[in-house]
Amino acid sequence: MTSAQEQREQVRDMATRFAQQHIAPLVDPPGADGDASKKAVFEAGLETGFDRIALSEDAGGFGFGMPELCTLVESLAETSASYAMLFGVEAAARSALANHLPAAGEGRGLPLGLAIGEPVSKCDFDHTTFVFNAVSGGDVLRLSKDGDGAAVVTLLNLAELIRPIVWEKSLGLELLSFGHLEVLEHSPVAASKVIATGQQAIELYGSLLARLSLVSAACAAGLENMAYRKALAYASERYQGGKEIIDHTHLRTVLGAMAANCTVGSSVVLGAAADLSLRHALAAKISVTESCVRVCTDAVQILGGYGYMKDYGLEEKMRDAAMLALFPLSNSRAELLIAAADRDSFS
Repeated sequence: MTSAQEQREQVRDMATRFAQQHIAPLVDPPGADGDASKKAVFEAGLETGFDRIALSEDAGGFGFGMPELCTLVESLAETSASYAMLFGVEAAARSALANHLPAAGEGRGLPLGLAIGEPVSKCDFDHTTFVFNAVSGGDVLRLSKDGDGAAVVTLLNLAELIRPIVWEKSLGLELLSFGHLEVLEHSPVAASKVIATGQQAIELYGSLLARLSLVSAACAAGLENMAYRKALAYASERYQGGKEIIDHTHLRTVLGAMAANCTVGSSVVLGAAADLSLRHALAAKISVTESCVRVCTDAVQILGGYGYMKDYGLEEKMRDAAMLALFPLSNSRAELLIAAADRDSFS
């Protein structure tokens, strides 16, 4: 029988080969991306089965779980955080739907858009909703409240939205197409579009938040690994004061701290993915994304002026790291959510 470690290594090898073949030619040199490239890579990922990696075999998947999905995302993020999140969000959403509503969201071919609010309790749904991963002609999984204040989850085509999505220029992770959707409390929705209400909707909401938080943490782990390696390579070949700059004690201390953060980040993600509780997932997301911001910032500073040039790719990684700290909810909201859950457990 294949061990869990061997399964993750298989996933890592698969992700590495895919990234080298399909993603690296687009992101190196930076800026060679586009909508056509995104579509082609996404379709290639579907053929490989990235969207089904965390589904059971009965649901048409590989029979893996969140640890393997996180390994996939982390590995892809070492080449491109934006593409890693494109696949990670898709697979996480499909996994949450399959676990709670097996008959929902079975379509494939276009990324599944998600519209969720930033909660301060597990029952919160904001009227203005954060939207990501939606594309023209695709479906949007919307989590909101009905006119009576009850939780409801609907699956709508983008063309069926009463209020259009207001798209925003993203700081990073540009492939996820961020925007906002104003949710109208009394807007009519066809019964056929409602896939969950009440407690079932809240449970799906929590499951989705947990999986998206884990995907964000896994992406951050891969991103900081890549940033560290770029900084290490530069420090090992750049001379100043008659010696390689890595031989300067202070710089070596900075690199050592970066390496420690990278090692801890991967372990934290795997532990949270195995547990799969919302609290553990949010804690991992906070810890690893904040670590990623520090590592990417240090990497840029080690390269000095070169760190801010697109040719070296680190300025993009720093922007992606900042977005991961906000996705699928800001770290501040995640902290509030953890505190609210702990308060409830004592009440």
